[in-house]
Amino acid sequence: HTSSVYSVAFSPDGQTLASGSSDTTIRLWDAMTGEHKKTLTGHTYWVNSVAFSPDGQTLASGSWDNTIRLWDAVTGKHKKTLTRHTSSVYSVAFSPDGQTLASGSWDKTIRLRDVETGEHKKTLTGHTSSVYSVAFSPDGQTLASGSTDTTIRLWDAMTGEHKKTLTGHTWEVRSVTFSPDGQTLASGSRDTTIRLWDVETGKHKKTLEAKWIESVAFSPDGQTLASGSTDTSIRLWDALTGEHKKTLTGHTSSVYSVAFSPDGQTLASGSEDGTVLLWKIQSDGSLPVEPEGKHLTKWGFIKSTKVFQNYPNPFNPETWIPYQLANPANVTLSIYAADGKVVRTLKLGNMPAGRYQNRSRAAHWDGKNAVGEPVASGLYFYTLTAGDFTATRKMLIRK
Repeated sequence: HTSSVYSVAFSPDGQTLASGSSDTTIRLWDAMTGEHKKTLTGHTYWVNSVAFSPDGQTLASGSWDNTIRLWDAVTGKHKKTLTRHTSSVYSVAFSPDGQTLASGSWDKTIRLRDVETGEHKKTLTGHTSSVYSVAFSPDGQTLASGSTDTTIRLWDAMTGEHKKTLTGHTWEVRSVTFSPDGQTLASGSRDTTIRLWDVETGKHKKTLEAKWIESVAFSPDGQTLASGSTDTSIRLWDALTGEHKKTLTGHTSSVYSVAFSPDGQTLASGSEDGTVLLWKIQSDGSLPVEPEGKHLTKWGFIKSTKVFQNYPNPFNPETWIPYQLANPANVTLSIYAADGKVVRTLKLGNMPAGRYQNRSRAAHWDGKNAVGEPVASGLYFYTLTAGDFTATRKMLIRK
């Protein structure tokens, strides 16, 4: 990039990193090697935000040229240009089912669009100043927006109805993000604080103090919160206690964006200094080592066996379940309905130690039961058993 990097985002399979810049381009990178893959051009002004669809097939970009562009994330081909905002688009976010795109703008509005057709669905109004950040809750029911009017608003993502206004920040809110379990919302502000909120009640839970905050992001396991600041640093926080864990230094100017990879083992940061830094996270998901510059070295030894959140989630009709093995093991994936009944058992066999996280290696469920019938919409659980290890997570299928 030849100018500031305003936004970074990982693809759902963790293979690709996208970066948007004030040089008007989006760049796609191999997240493992750091190799530049493609440059996407077409915007005529700064690219403020980039986001991948849950299935990894589409990339959205929002720009100071008042438009949103949709790109084929594999080929880099331009698919659609979305208009109707009357000023700069600061933030874009896909709903978990991939059907809706939300955008926040300098024009004080949030717009919801149908991803497939590009059709405008709703305009959400109420903020009295620019909307810098939008984010969907993991269940897709709630949309959060942060504004320069110092407030955060929660909206019903289906109807567009305003649900709550969260107040407490004393300066513009630059970034909002939901925890993976959807129970906590983090907001970063230039008032030198990060605030954690209870999503259901809107109650303020904790305040974390740092320099002007530009971006916040939860790790996939929800245990760590990362923040990027105008003081050139990235800070890692214990998301439960609010304790400051580590400060990462390496950028030479403001850090505008931070994003965790889907497996939680890499943190990407984009900066006004025109670079993207990739940070290797240790296997406990919390403490990184020194930055590897623009290229990641090979991962170190895997110290623990883990199962990660499925993607996409919610899904229809299929999903992938990433995991990693510290030691060779016989691996089984059991899928249960909400009432505890076994829906499907996938015997993955004897697997060597390693990471099974992209679509070619992760466990795959086609959304069917043991007799080949598609299962109904609803909440399901999956349990990965690998030797003595067992862990369970939730997933949602929506039709």
